[in-house]
Amino acid sequence: MLVVVDDDLFYQNQVATCLEDRFEVSCFPTTEISQDILKRAEALVLDLCLPESDAILFLEALQPCAHRIQLLIISGANTKTIESAVKLATMYGFKSVSSLAKPFSCPDLNQLVKTLDENGSRSARVESENIKPSLIFLEEFSNALGSGQFICHFQPQVSLGSDQLWGIEALARWQHPTRGLLSPYYFIAHADSTEVASKFFCEILDGALQCLNVVWNETGMRVPVSVNISPAAFVDIDLPGKIAALLVEHGIAASSLTLEITERGASEYDSVSFSAISRLRILGITLAMDDFGAGDSGLRKLKSFGYDEIKIDKSLVDNLLVSEESQMILNSIVGMSANLGLVVVIEGIESVDQLFWLKNEYQKSDLIIQGYCYSKPLDVVSLVNAMKTGFGIGDTSQGSQQLLAHQSPALALPCAPL
Repeated sequence: MLVVVDDDLFYQNQVATCLEDRFEVSCFPTTEISQDILKRAEALVLDLCLPESDAILFLEALQPCAHRIQLLIISGANTKTIESAVKLATMYGFKSVSSLAKPFSCPDLNQLVKTLDENGSRSARVESENIKPSLIFLEEFSNALGSGQFICHFQPQVSLGSDQLWGIEALARWQHPTRGLLSPYYFIAHADSTEVASKFFCEILDGALQCLNVVWNETGMRVPVSVNISPAAFVDIDLPGKIAALLVEHGIAASSLTLEITERGASEYDSVSFSAISRLRILGITLAMDDFGAGDSGLRKLKSFGYDEIKIDKSLVDNLLVSEESQMILNSIVGMSANLGLVVVIEGIESVDQLFWLKNEYQKSDLIIQGYCYSKPLDVVSLVNAMKTGFGIGDTSQGSQQLLAHQSPALALPCAPL
């Protein structure tokens, strides 16, 4: 069921007419909706400006069931107000969140709902709605370490200018014996704890490097790999030595490894991180600041740690097509990074329209793109197959609505084959 909350009868009818073939639609002028209706809701269209109701308090009250609701905020409020509501709804854990400004057309609405459907299906494949993070206890997580339950999926990173494969990111997954495949959403809080952060990272790195050898041997392409590391892992003073030992064990040069250090929380460990990062630099490992723009002191950390690469957080590009402010922020980051000689990876690019916009805007910039517009995260077997047969890539040369009718040839790397 689709629940529409809007006090304007015209917009109620417009939404109902556009989406009645997709949903059973129920419309309400206020947020006074029975629990029976809300329990059946799969999607929610919400106007922010409701004279007789508070839309934000309504979203807050929906938190217990937010994980199963696709939210579409449609409003005549200004851009910043809408963006603020989107961010808040994302924090509340809605299955997917998007926005549309009034007035809008039926094609605009249908395209947005299609995007919501795609995002929802992706989430359902990886995460079970019946599991809450609070149900995964630290003891259970700790006991799983070393048991082979933690595995890597890989997402390609592609050069914007050449459409060539540039690298792959290893993403941790928990193959839980009873709960199935779990994304980091369910265990990242434990993985970031100082008690197990180093052990968890080394286990993921070990698996990533083992898979990297499989990729190299099966495809003949020396694709580099990036692995996320929590700042909490740096409290282990032996960590650089452990990383070096794993590289030697798997026969992989340090230059083929990038460590992505999340921006959030890094300041807590600055005093012990400098030594570890300096030793990693001496080894020849590339360092990337992950989630750039999601924290509160990115520029200071960028200067202090001397990163080689930054990954622009998905939150800065979600509204790229409709927000001039987002476009200006992205332009500023790209320009600053070029002046500093940094590689820029833009993650979270979901649609061909976003990819087309980036290609049009940055024709002469060597940006790296990562996201569902190229590929979802893949297990190592699927990754090898995709590298052999090609990833389906949007044909942006002919416009944003067209896709290649066939698979691209295997994306070559600008590096020597095996």
